[in-house]
Amino acid sequence: MTSATKDTIYIDVDDEITAIIDKMDSSDAKIVALVLPKRAAALQSIVNMKLLKRAGDEAGKNVVLITSEAGLLPLAGACGMYVAKNLQSKPIVPDAPVVPEADHEETADVEGDDTPLDTDKTVGELAGDKQVDDTVELDDAPAKASAASKSAKSKGKKGKKDKKPKIPNFEKFRLKLFLAIGGVIVLLLAFYAAVFVAPRATIVIKTDTSTATTDVQFTTSPSKVSFDEATMTVPSENATKKVEESQTAPATGQKDVGTKATGSLTIKNCSSEPVTIPSGTAVSSNNLTFITNTSISLDSGNFTPPPGSTCKDTGSHVGTVGVTAQNNGDQYNLASGSTYSVAGFGSSVTGVGSAMTGGSSKIAKVVSQQDIDAATKKLNVNDDTIKSELQKELESQGYYALTGTFAKKDESTTVTPGLDQEATEVKVSYTATYTMVGVNEDDLEKLIDLSVTDELDDGKLEVQDYGLQQATVTVKSTNPNGDMVINLETTVTIGPNIDEDKLKADIAGKKRGQTENIVKVLPGVKDVEVDYSPFWVSRTPKQPAKITIKFEKAN
Repeated sequence: MTSATKDTIYIDVDDEITAIIDKMDSSDAKIVALVLPKRAAALQSIVNMKLLKRAGDEAGKNVVLITSEAGLLPLAGACGMYVAKNLQSKPIVPDAPVVPEADHEETADVEGDDTPLDTDKTVGELAGDKQVDDTVELDDAPAKASAASKSAKSKGKKGKKDKKPKIPNFEKFRLKLFLAIGGVIVLLLAFYAAVFVAPRATIVIKTDTSTATTDVQFTTSPSKVSFDEATMTVPSENATKKVEESQTAPATGQKDVGTKATGSLTIKNCSSEPVTIPSGTAVSSNNLTFITNTSISLDSGNFTPPPGSTCKDTGSHVGTVGVTAQNNGDQYNLASGSTYSVAGFGSSVTGVGSAMTGGSSKIAKVVSQQDIDAATKKLNVNDDTIKSELQKELESQGYYALTGTFAKKDESTTVTPGLDQEATEVKVSYTATYTMVGVNEDDLEKLIDLSVTDELDDGKLEVQDYGLQQATVTVKSTNPNGDMVINLETTVTIGPNIDEDKLKADIAGKKRGQTENIVKVLPGVKDVEVDYSPFWVSRTPKQPAKITIKFEKAN
């Protein structure tokens, strides 16, 4: 071997395995001696040792570790890595420890190097060190070195048989670990939901009940902060939604947007009576109609003496008036001297026109009523949808929505450009403000309690269902300050006075049979039905919020 194929590299104690491999790769030599410091942490791992061995094999290099640490020798032997005590020692492959065969499914293949080093030469000679006179033999006797050489040869033969040592697949192991942890978390969450979140109980109590229909009239006021029993006024909250929507549609109408011919007309009255021709009178020539711009009064006809009796062309019975063509078009540009009849005055009143000029035609697209209707139909404004949105908004804030107060104001619709205006499209814009009033449900219940006081038998009975879900709300009047007078009609259910909060506390955590017994002994209770959900729940939840109590009239 020549010195050009050998190199010696000194490794720092802080070098990572990637840095060591980079140093080895940067060498052009075929034989690389890596001089390791004491406690070289990067090579204390079998994985890193195999990575170094594989990197050397892939680069076509023979790597020799220069170290005397006993802890590294078994790792090097397991990988088939050459080791020497110093640069003046001969390289050997240490004995490999006996390890169980790795699971083939979780290993990665590493290509081995079938070309052994010349173990008759020292590392210094292999690495190109010219000072080979100070060769230091290993502490073992030559026989031991020979045994090591045989061991190396034996390892070499074994390497030829199994060239692909196995490396544990840590990525797969980590994936399995994460999946296992995730599964445990999901199970814990499912257990928590099943035990603490999902359980519900519905207790249906059947009692001797009666119903009563009541009308309550009260005032809602956005400026009030508390219920006023004396004036029957409750605080209110207004939900408001302003809607601004616009849609367009192409213009499809057609219109002649040209100009109208104009001129003047000399009218002669040849009748025996004076006449007044009002403004807007139609005069026609050649089936084309013009309209007088002003009114004109003419004396009775003036005739020449007999014989002949011809109506004169001048005098107070003759006058001139301006006229405008009824429609656009150049066909109205009539020549001077054309004769005209005057609508409504017979043949005794006639006219002679000047030259009619300025008439032209131009057919253009204009906005039609059909176009306006098409754009309006596309407006996405639905009163029922907005009413539902306002109701949900109030309920989300803890209010009872008085749906009968739903109203809209400041409603307007604009069309741009207007009907019959020249355009390529029309835009219809709609704006309106919608409102709904909400009140505290507790305040309504107080009002209803006051209205049925005489039927509660001095506290022995109570209102078990206020019927608010089916109540009818009517607005009687609205004041400028925002107050409203409301009439609420509802049917209430009256039954035994049962303290629901105390009952929930008594049955919390009890089994079905215990719950039924506790409820049945209450005054006025005829029967009880206990329903648990989901299906695995066998006792009443401990949280009162998860218990629903309903009252029904016993058969």
